Amino acid sequence: MKPGRVWVDLDAADPGSGAGRLRRRVEAGSKLDLHLELVLPERYQAVSLTVAAAAAAGHENPPQAAGLRHTLTTAGDENRATFSLELIDRAAADLFEVLAEDLLGAVAAAADDREGVGIWTGRIARWQHLLRRAQHGLGSELQRALMAELWILRDLVAPAAGAAAAVRAWQGPARSRHDFQLPLTSLEVKSCAANQPQVVTINGERQLDEVGTPALHLAHVSLDVHHNRPETLPEMVASVRELVLDSGAEVEFEDLLLESGYIDLHAPRYAGTGYTLRESRIFRVAPGFPRLTEADLPEGVGGLRYRLAIAACVPFEVPVDAVRGLIGEAG
Repeated sequence: MKPGRVWVDLDAADPGSGAGRLRRRVEAGSKLDLHLELVLPERYQAVSLTVAAAAAAGHENPPQAAGLRHTLTTAGDENRATFSLELIDRAAADLFEVLAEDLLGAVAAAADDREGVGIWTGRIARWQHLLRRAQHGLGSELQRALMAELWILRDLVAPAAGAAAAVRAWQGPARSRHDFQLPLTSLEVKSCAANQPQVVTINGERQLDEVGTPALHLAHVSLDVHHNRPETLPEMVASVRELVLDSGAEVEFEDLLLESGYIDLHAPRYAGTGYTLRESRIFRVAPGFPRLTEADLPEGVGGLRYRLAIAACVPFEVPVDAVRGLIGEAG
């Protein structure tokens, strides 16, 4: 079900009667009451969820997002409450259709109203961050960083631990301080363009801190960047989607892509840039490794951001097979 097609049909059915809402029930197989709407007279596109009022208790101030209006209204006579998410910024119509399709698909799987409200509000809160930067897609550095993480997932972690375990180990940009977490090791992935100084940025005093993990490894991926040559970021995404197909981790992978700021709507913007692997190296983060951690800082100092030369890490380099063995044992 494509929301855009439904909104076009609703627009064509508008009798021109003034204010109101044209609605169509969607996700017929769901236990929840989900609609796509056209809000008149502004002709705002909208998606809504109606639930028992008790299920909406505590959500009187629903999460907001740029260019959207999110409201909760209650019909006392029916003891029902409706969440409505309306597109105010028409320039973001293509992105809103992606959001609506994602939101409906996630909420439709809920077992009851209370679970549906939790998914609805959580999903919109997740989109808040994406919408702040997603209007124009990922910048070149974020594209390269995502490419490197997907390369590690596809070519290192998945062959050793399996596709589902690899996806579940990947933490995306916000779930953990390390990019991959496995039972026997964590991996922090950093990338550089091959024609630039091999220096990476460390974000925070905890990013290279092994406290709380059996082992910590820094994976450095050096990429040659080309124009109009494979492998592009959309091609990488497609290859990982094929890898995880029927693994049971497909939905989680799509969620992680979304959290990383990648949506298919922007794929044409990435199609002109291709990457080839110049070099990949792995370093064991251990005492003596060039880094700053919480233990190194005086009280009251934190939130560091510093640059690390890969050349300084060479004494801590370990064979890829050694790390692959740790990943494989974890799988």
